[in-house]
Amino acid sequence: MRAYPAQRASSIPQRWFLLVLCALLPGLARGELAQVDQVSNPVGFLSQTTAEEVGTKVNTLVPALFKDGYAFGYWTAGSERLSDAQGRSLTTGSVTVQGTLTLTAHYFPEDEDTDGDGISDWFEYRNFGDLSPTLEGDPDGDGFTNQRESQLGQEARIPDDVEDGGISFASSMVATFADPSLVKYEIRSDPVGFIDSRSEFAGQNSLQRTQDLHGAKDGYHFAYWSINGVRQASPSGLARNQATFTLNETKTVVAHYLPSDQDEDGDGIMDWFELNQFGNLGQGANDDPDGDGFSNTRENQLGQEAMIRDQVEDGGISFAASTVIAYASDEMVSYVVKSNPVGFVEKIDTSALSGNTISTPSLHGEKDGYHFAYWSLNGVRQATTTGLAVNQVSLQIEKVVELVAHYIPSDQDEDGDGISDWFELNQFGDLSQGADNDPDGDSFTNERENQLGQEAMIPDSVEDGGISFAASTGAFYFVQSYDRLDGLELNNTETFSFKPAGQEIGHFIPFDSKAPESGGRYRYRLVNGDGSADNAKFKIDGKFLQTNAFLISGTYTLRVRVSNHLNIHFERSFLITAKEDPNAPNLPPYITSDGGEAEAKLKVSENQKFITTVQATDPDGDPVYYSLGEEEDGGLFSIDIHTGKLEFINTPDYENPADENGDNLYRVNVIGSDGRLSDSQSLVVEVTDVDEDSGVVEFILTPSSIEEMKPTGSEVGRFSTTFETSKDPSMGITYSLVSGNGDSGNAKFEIDGNQLLTKESFDFEEASAHSIRAKVHAADG
Repeated sequence: MRAYPAQRASSIPQRWFLLVLCALLPGLARGELAQVDQVSNPVGFLSQTTAEEVGTKVNTLVPALFKDGYAFGYWTAGSERLSDAQGRSLTTGSVTVQGTLTLTAHYFPEDEDTDGDGISDWFEYRNFGDLSPTLEGDPDGDGFTNQRESQLGQEARIPDDVEDGGISFASSMVATFADPSLVKYEIRSDPVGFIDSRSEFAGQNSLQRTQDLHGAKDGYHFAYWSINGVRQASPSGLARNQATFTLNETKTVVAHYLPSDQDEDGDGIMDWFELNQFGNLGQGANDDPDGDGFSNTRENQLGQEAMIRDQVEDGGISFAASTVIAYASDEMVSYVVKSNPVGFVEKIDTSALSGNTISTPSLHGEKDGYHFAYWSLNGVRQATTTGLAVNQVSLQIEKVVELVAHYIPSDQDEDGDGISDWFELNQFGDLSQGADNDPDGDSFTNERENQLGQEAMIPDSVEDGGISFAASTGAFYFVQSYDRLDGLELNNTETFSFKPAGQEIGHFIPFDSKAPESGGRYRYRLVNGDGSADNAKFKIDGKFLQTNAFLISGTYTLRVRVSNHLNIHFERSFLITAKEDPNAPNLPPYITSDGGEAEAKLKVSENQKFITTVQATDPDGDPVYYSLGEEEDGGLFSIDIHTGKLEFINTPDYENPADENGDNLYRVNVIGSDGRLSDSQSLVVEVTDVDEDSGVVEFILTPSSIEEMKPTGSEVGRFSTTFETSKDPSMGITYSLVSGNGDSGNAKFEIDGNQLLTKESFDFEEASAHSIRAKVHAADG
């Protein structure tokens, strides 16, 4: 390692400057770095890991407010919820990095209401931070209950005013969730109730889409979408079934529905059809605007496009000539996927080419107090050859199809036979079976099959030891045993620091107190929760834990879940220690200052954080990573892991020394490693006194970077000096280049007045940074 030779400090204010070519602007010299992980709970909504300088601020990512049936609730920094002065969650927050930091975006199922108060959990957490509010509560005292605020899309924590005419508006001067970078939009239907209304905020200039609508619903027909009152149509004038828009301003998006039989102008064409096809009521029943020989009445009857010319082939088949879509093409077949009751699956109402395969979601188990029972296809229950309801339906579509997922209240037993109705309908298709019946003749009653989670229509066998399994061909259908999980161990929790990612640490050992030697099938994965701060630095391959990042010496925490074949699981946090490999060969000795002494000595002026940039030489040319060892004053320093820039954490004061002996001599041990080789160097840093009568408070160069290939004589930046108020700012000031710590690049620059100019043209590939040392001198001393 080479420590730059020490230079005796002058009483004249001097400063070392690092000049960086523009291609390296993101990599300007920094202090101690800390890892910042941004994750979500549950996992999967966002993930990012960065290294940030301690003491700087980091912004959270912009989360999707609604995604995959979940809604964003709030951010936490560690265990602290990020909120504004009113207690509302910050959609994007700013946090000062003090060390390793985990920022977690918490999501909740959109329809989850764990306290049963009629308010979704995500809404309560997003607006209040807990589940204490009620529907009738009015925390901002504006006369609008929480229920009404939610319906109106207003802020439950910001008082709303009512103007003449009854218009309610929020008096907040900032955007919802305290984030002015978000833009509000509302999607609803007119009349209300035909689609799920929502009022949300999303990122500026983000792309948004509505659902795809068409056809009749409850005696009304979809006519068109409008955005801020403007009908959305294709170039031909046909209303779009789906609206796509860029959120560059507040927008109100409305799906317009009209009564299916409404004909206000009495022209024999329903109003919804005219507004959908033409945007107005100016057409008549016998008009033929596309000139294809089909009147508007006939186009409507055939379900064709009145503004797209249709052709007739031999056989009388009519089809649309549009290159984009065949609205009534004989090749398109409509289908619907929904649930009964509604809300258990996302409704799909669309079309597909005849012969294409469509599939439903795979369903099973309980949801919101209901159990999935069976799928029906056009009213017919879908089952296997044994009569068991299928969890998923896949078919080639050839005609209009309606697929319905039937859910039954989990505790419903209409025939009072002791077996829940959902189980009977799932297993048998009717309610004819009793609790004591045994239709598959395996000696397990229906009641027992239900309790064990087995199939009532598939015979089960019992082996020695009491393990029950289904005699289904090919595999165990359900395995019911006394297996459980009581614990999880890791056979090794130490690894070497400064090693490439992919190092194996150890393997997991699950513990089952009833069958410790069961040798069962287990799955392992990293999960969020207590002790998961460093999950991103690790990965699991089978049962083996491996590093997923370059680790410096220190301790790391991760959280792991193990699950067995019955999906019984157990979670535990582990502490992993990374330490230097004592058997790793050393790097070549550091090049030290002061004649190669074992302990390098440096001098810096007080009021200056920067000390030096240490460098280690690797014989193979591998990158070297820097860290600090354990020295009596080690906690007073920071070092950049990549560049070796060594600094005081706090600016040293000669008159008030912070070193242990009070003699302004600070000791620090610097370590360099390439992952295989390592070495260390002890440094003694002497802080010298500065003539503070000079009155210089700040001495800077702005800017301190320049683009490569600029001609000789180009300006890099300008020096400026701030003096104490007791000094005369009009006194003569001069700047000059001087010898000393960090002066290696002085010959490449010159000073003209307060301008720093280049004396050559720089090539980024040859050298990305140069250092100079300059001083400022005031005329009165």
